Amino acid sequence: DWTWNTVATASFEDGNGVLQYFEFDPKGVHVGDAAQIQAAGMIRYEPIRNLYFKLKYTYFAKHYADFQPEDLDEEDLYGRESWKTPSYGLMDFHAGYKLPIKDVDLRISFNALNLLGTKYISDARNNDSFNRQPFDDFDAKSASVFFGQGFRYSTSIKLKI
Repeated sequence: DWTWNTVATASFEDGNGVLQYFEFDPKGVHVGDAAQIQAAGMIRYEPIRNLYFKLKYTYFAKHYADFQPEDLDEEDLYGRESWKTPSYGLMDFHAGYKLPIKDVDLRISFNALNLLGTKYISDARNNDSFNRQPFDDFDAKSASVFFGQGFRYSTSIKLKI
């Protein structure tokens, strides 16, 4: 677990352009803005020379919303945990072929990302003031979220002479 382990100091510029400092206490609060658990597995299969297929699964968990220091600047808020987004997994498929042409490196590839069309929250910001109706409850309704991209694919051709 990545958690804050000390009292910290933050700064901001006030309306007069003067730098102001304040202490906040995030001790014990999980570090936000990145999944703390990421696990992946991949299977690669080459049925013939120069042709491959890969299936990859990546799991993300314990992703706490990012927070602003002022969320924890009052004593009754010290140690208050940010909202934790739901865990999710993504499956990707990749395939490629290198054409056996003498003195030419020609490769064709195909990639399908989020193969299962998983709906997920890729990032969150706790108690965001940009919400239409802002809340300061450290929960889902108080967070601004960014949804991950759905299914998408790409193809490419690479020629190296």
